[in-house]
Amino acid sequence: MSAANALASLTAPGRPCGLVEVRITDMASDGSYVLADGRTAAVACSCLLKPQVGDLVLATDAPGVAWLLAVLTREAGGTARLSVPGADEVRLEQDRVSLVARQLLALTSQGDAQITALATLRQYAGDQFVHVARALVETLDQHLSRARLVSVEASDLMSISGGHTLLSAAGELRADAERICLG
Repeated sequence: MSAANALASLTAPGRPCGLVEVRITDMASDGSYVLADGRTAAVACSCLLKPQVGDLVLATDAPGVAWLLAVLTREAGGTARLSVPGADEVRLEQDRVSLVARQLLALTSQGDAQITALATLRQYAGDQFVHVARALVETLDQHLSRARLVSVEASDLMSISGGHTLLSAAGELRADAERICLG
């Protein structure tokens, strides 16, 4: 039964429809939830917090069709998942959106990942680790780096070129190769 048909049947004249607080006791093989009163219930699209066994939920109390409308309470700890039944994509649209984590923020994709900024993309990190599987391409107006130690190694060719190229050292400057060509 579609959601629209189920809602029409629930709100038909003479058909009582109430709400009940009930605990989820199990998950059925078809993805619906088994309630403590023995009924099975589907999740309404408005219930963004994905229910789990043990949750106290608000459900419709009508004969035949039951819908989980909201998760009311859950035991502390564990993972909370946001989900929209039947949706292929979830978008957050607002002038400003913030994700704040006290310990860890993890963004994971089983496929590609994309971050797009039409203006400025800012990144601040105390410690940073970046892994690039195939290529790193930088196009910059200026690139300034300061470090205690910099080591760059290429297995085939390393090329440094510019209109003016300077190599300077406060101490020793070494060039070590089987053959050195200058000029």
